[in-house]
Amino acid sequence: MQSLPAMNAIDLRPAGQAPVSGFHAKPDSRAAEVRQRFVDNWGRLSATFGMPRDLGRVHAQLFIEEGPVDVASISQSLHLAPDMVRAHLGGLLDWGVVRTGHGAFGETYATARDPWDFFIEIVRQRHRREFTPILALVRETASLARELGGTNAADAGTRARVEAFSKFVEDLSRLIEVFVRVGSRPMAMVLKTVAKMTPRL
Repeated sequence: MQSLPAMNAIDLRPAGQAPVSGFHAKPDSRAAEVRQRFVDNWGRLSATFGMPRDLGRVHAQLFIEEGPVDVASISQSLHLAPDMVRAHLGGLLDWGVVRTGHGAFGETYATARDPWDFFIEIVRQRHRREFTPILALVRETASLARELGGTNAADAGTRARVEAFSKFVEDLSRLIEVFVRVGSRPMAMVLKTVAKMTPRL
């Protein structure tokens, strides 16, 4: 991927068109470098979770902005085509981690300020979309395993291992449901407490 130049937050749109984000004073070069690194690192992190890197960069740009922004502002900041920005915003809206608004010059976009909020929402969506269908298949396979005839050791071992895995998946599904139901702030406090009590590797 071609390296990006340092981002410049100056509003370069035609005269008479008001800025949307509210962050258009020229930052110093160090601030611009920090913003670019932050956005690019978020993109790399998104890729490790199987999401498009530029989708992560668009989300990061929304997070780092001082307020809601429009497609033109995001496109200018990230050097991405407006159509690509719109496509990634559509994906983020579908995941429930971006909200829309209306500014003086059209539709604007923003995201939560607390990363735990959109982390919980992504967990919720992935559980519904990806985990639940697999859970149904695991249950079906466990049911077939229980119907295995015979009393030989191989069949008994198969049943035991399939049922053990099925129980693990059921327990994991319930844990995810509790995680989502409790909410971002309580879960963040619980996990931070556990992390403090757990020795580092």
